[in-house]
Amino acid sequence: MRRLLVLFFIVGVGGVIFFKVKKKKKILVPEKVVVAKYMDLNDTLDETGIIKVQDRNFVSINSPINEKIVRVYIKKGDYVSKNEVLATLDTYYINKDIKEIKNKLQKLIFEHKKEIKDYNKQLTDLSYELQNLKTNLEKTKKDFKYYAWLVSKYSYLYRHGKLISEEKYKNAKLTLDKLKDEINSIKENIKKVKADIEIINEKLKFSNKIFEKERRDLLLDLKEKYRKLKDYNITAPISGQVVTINAKEGTYPVNPLFEILNPKNFINYVYVDETDIGKIKHGQKVIFYVDAYPNRKYYGKIQEIIKKPSIQNNVVFYLVKVSGFNETGLLPEMTSHNTIIIKTLKHVLAIPFSAVKWENGKEIVYVLKGNKIEKRVVTTGVESNGYIQIIRGLKPGEKVVISFKE
Repeated sequence: MRRLLVLFFIVGVGGVIFFKVKKKKKILVPEKVVVAKYMDLNDTLDETGIIKVQDRNFVSINSPINEKIVRVYIKKGDYVSKNEVLATLDTYYINKDIKEIKNKLQKLIFEHKKEIKDYNKQLTDLSYELQNLKTNLEKTKKDFKYYAWLVSKYSYLYRHGKLISEEKYKNAKLTLDKLKDEINSIKENIKKVKADIEIINEKLKFSNKIFEKERRDLLLDLKEKYRKLKDYNITAPISGQVVTINAKEGTYPVNPLFEILNPKNFINYVYVDETDIGKIKHGQKVIFYVDAYPNRKYYGKIQEIIKKPSIQNNVVFYLVKVSGFNETGLLPEMTSHNTIIIKTLKHVLAIPFSAVKWENGKEIVYVLKGNKIEKRVVTTGVESNGYIQIIRGLKPGEKVVISFKE
């Protein structure tokens, strides 16, 4: 609307002067001439906003544990840094729990090592016994093979002429039967020893599994206790000034223990009309000033678009959070005047905004051709910093008259 009013005013005044002068036989001479050229223009929105302190810069600090306060290190009005210790709580009982868990863990490891040692000894003994049985089995097999040959020989000699005594034949056969029984017995013992070894190995695996589970559970308990131990130091989550203290040494916590305010880290909340909110995107650059410092520019970026609408005087607005700017001189509740850069048009044809006139519902410019003035209809686009984009109607290098003199 402002742009249209300016155009109407310029056109009206220019038109009256031009035609009035013509009637009086006066000649208008171009006074100020510019050349249409390529340049970069920013497509922008002008919106109003307000400077606020971020919510996270005022915090209430509660105690997560109901233990006595042993020490308070600060007083009201002090400035503290982030993570600075403000108070400590009594750690007697949690340290006692930690000691008990450590003792259990130590006992568990000791008993497990002893059990593993016993199992390994049993395995060693069984392995030695198994080796002896196998050696004995090989020796007995050799003896059996020899007596089997001997019995076969004695049997032949005994049956063919009784060249040996019956007693000698029977003793050899009896020895062969004993060796056979001994082989079967050794094989059964080997089978039993192998089964015992397998049982011990299963017990060993089971023992290791139980040990690892119990050890893991104890270590998790210990880790959780150490994590909770950190809560016994009450620290500042932000830097700032202590504005409230309810913590007293020798008493149980009364929440909030502390309240801290950081008057820095401002956010510029910009009100954007519902018709323009679709043009806003995260990361767009914003240039603004405040009434206290009209000549000082602040540069920020859009951090967040708050989707909940705000209605003022029956007009729908959306709040846009701008951050990342230098905070020098800013105070809460200051009004900000913002220029949001929607996009930058690279290498577009442009002329000063004041060179465009408005006649009969059309945008025109006066083009200087040698010694003649040519009126030309143009189509304009983005306006930025006193310049306006020419989409159609002009060529680069053409001279455009901004003002005339008699």
